[in-house]
Amino acid sequence: MTRWATPFGYIAVTQAWGADHRCTPMQSRTLGMLETLWSASVVGWLNGDTSVDEVNRRLRLAAKLLLGANSVGSKVNAEEED
Repeated sequence: MTRWATPFGYIAVTQAWGADHRCTPMQSRTLGMLETLWSASVVGWLNGDTSVDEVNRRLRLAAKLLLGANSVGSKVNAEEED
């Protein structure tokens, strides 16, 4: 597995594909975009603008859209829609 600059990247890869997955350049960029959304969502939650449930819904939707329904081996896409 690629070394990640942040714990978010490592956790996201491990949860989506497993610890042995090596990301493609596109997957790495996608994870960077998800990390940016996660950071902004945490700020919104800390300011009281966004609930934890809404943060969860936004991140799951973004992951599904950015990683694509046809992403091979992704656990994200195996989950049922909320």
